Amino acid sequence: MLIQSVIAGNLDAAFILHQPDNALLNTVPIKAGKVGVVLPAEHPLAQQHEIAFSDLANETLILFPRETNPEMFDDVITHFQQSGFSPKQIIETAPRSTAIALVAAGQGIATIAQSLKQTCIAGTIFKPLKQPAPMISYSCITLKQRKGQWLEVLTKYIGSELQ
Repeated sequence: MLIQSVIAGNLDAAFILHQPDNALLNTVPIKAGKVGVVLPAEHPLAQQHEIAFSDLANETLILFPRETNPEMFDDVITHFQQSGFSPKQIIETAPRSTAIALVAAGQGIATIAQSLKQTCIAGTIFKPLKQPAPMISYSCITLKQRKGQWLEVLTKYIGSELQ
């Protein structure tokens, strides 16, 4: 996992899909991105332009394991609960290709970043979620004790892209 590799000193930096709360890390936010769902291509909701959480009441949800991105996992579950229900069942799996393959096999639906919708395979379809919906937080992490000109350049470049 990228976070552990940065903490162990095996990587100087990593670009990740969330903002971890870890005292050992510098986290530089990059941007937020929308989340959508991957459905089996023949799913009744596949004809809709956008999907509301309330439309997913009886679905099995395929998510990354909570320990890989607790904020995102909890955010998705919270949105279900705010819609008045919990997922029928949760299947935790990684990597993303496995989750999408499970969707293609009719095992459930999966949430993914809208920016990754091109990773859908035959037998699946991506649909955006109606807002309010979870957001993916793209960020760059480094170990706080790491120093170097490359880090200053990286932080300056990312910071200028945010303005």
